[in-house]
Amino acid sequence: MALPQGAQTWAHSGGKFDFLWLLDHLAKRGGTMPPATCYVSGGSATSIKFDKGPHLRDSARLLPMRLADTAKIAGEHRSKGDPGIPFEEFSRTMPAWQLARIVEYMVGDVELLRDVLLSLIEFATEHDISLRGTVGGSGWATASEWCGIEAASFPLSRVYEMARAGYKGGLCAVGRMEADTVYRYDRKSAYPASLMLPVPTGPFRGMYGKDAGRMFEKGKPGIYHATVDVPDSLVPPLPISTRGRLIFPWGCVQGAWTHLEIQYALTKGARIKSIDGGVVWAKESAVLSAYAGKCFELRDTLPEWNRKSLGTWLKFLANSLTGKLGQAPETRVVAIGDHAHDFKYRAVGISEHVWSTDVWRIPECGHVQMAATLTARARIELCEQIDHAGQAWCYSDTDSCFSERPLTRGIGEALGDWAFEGEGHDWQCAAPKVYTYNDPKKARDVVHAKGVNVTTKEQWESYVSGEKIAAKGVDTLLVAAGRGNELFVKKTLARGLSEKSREGPWVGARKRAGNLTLAPHVKDLVNLK
Repeated sequence: MALPQGAQTWAHSGGKFDFLWLLDHLAKRGGTMPPATCYVSGGSATSIKFDKGPHLRDSARLLPMRLADTAKIAGEHRSKGDPGIPFEEFSRTMPAWQLARIVEYMVGDVELLRDVLLSLIEFATEHDISLRGTVGGSGWATASEWCGIEAASFPLSRVYEMARAGYKGGLCAVGRMEADTVYRYDRKSAYPASLMLPVPTGPFRGMYGKDAGRMFEKGKPGIYHATVDVPDSLVPPLPISTRGRLIFPWGCVQGAWTHLEIQYALTKGARIKSIDGGVVWAKESAVLSAYAGKCFELRDTLPEWNRKSLGTWLKFLANSLTGKLGQAPETRVVAIGDHAHDFKYRAVGISEHVWSTDVWRIPECGHVQMAATLTARARIELCEQIDHAGQAWCYSDTDSCFSERPLTRGIGEALGDWAFEGEGHDWQCAAPKVYTYNDPKKARDVVHAKGVNVTTKEQWESYVSGEKIAAKGVDTLLVAAGRGNELFVKKTLARGLSEKSREGPWVGARKRAGNLTLAPHVKDLVNLK
């Protein structure tokens, strides 16, 4: 805390651990809490800026990888050390020689992070990449300079909200819960592939009723609010957001979609009942293609030993732009210190040190029509691949497709192609992002259960049977602050797959039908929990 004002202080995953521990320490030591502004995203603090002290930044937000995976950014022979002692055995009462080994390991960690950041800065400077505190912020700053994109400007907030309604995420769904063999395909950089294609640009207008309908009939790009009759199919093409989920139903659906998705739905037998409004742009242009192209050009020029470190970061840089363009206008700003007399802030829980306020503003990167178009293109391509797989389709998550039979459509290794990743035996899937299979190439079981510490087939089977498995990490700053002055609290939560998930009528947002799942009718959604 004696560092000069504005000094940049970095820690890998500091927003989830180190920085929260520091705040907890300052709160417990008594006296006045140093005033600071904290920006919170999801379960972590992206940065903490002390008014008269350092600016704490989480390097995992700029390098969203394990520190061990970034090591070679600092040099061909760099690697992350190993203390040689299991972490659960760390203790202040350890023998002196063990403590010395741990200190050496921790110093090596800090030196590695320092050298990785300095090497990244040097690389970015050489290639005109504008680094910011996060990879998404770096992506936007770089793309806006390389492609000449100005800050987003919407004359009315309601027009922005109309456009934002068309921005939706990826498709994650289960098609078949068990299979003897699956063939695994992963699309090569789905979002960067979309960046190469046209997006709405230029002047735009908010429209209602027949005016919006005429613009759609003319093929004008934009976001249209419509009512569409969608026929039953394996994966219906028009997603809707409800109860915090993205659902692909059939029947008479109402929502906001890009012109591309509605046009695609028409090719699948859908009928437009009405177009009720929209935000319509004058033209489409591939304004982002130079950014995606240069990111991958830089990646291809890297030496082989740096492909998995700096090459992976360049892939994140390209991928992150889509999410940044769709950045939410709502921001939670947390103030640390004494703000009892500041009417803008409200106390978080019963803590005397943590206060928060909600801010709504259209971010300068908020070209939400671009983000909506990019994600729509990726969903359309995935739907096409699922249709190609047909009843052999087993699973998809944003840019992957698992099938009971080999696929032939769009297979390759180029940008946007479907790359064959290998076979998987004894496929079992209990819910979206909860699956296991045996990888014959690696001669091991692959297990995945998002949010819990599951690494073996036995643990996976325990989890899906309802047994409680420990969750990872710590409580967020805002949750921890609700308990008083404890600002760093380890999670003690344990989770098991609920009985409804295991045996109920739903598998994610699709209806269970024996070993298969079916797309729901829109009327079924009242029963979705």
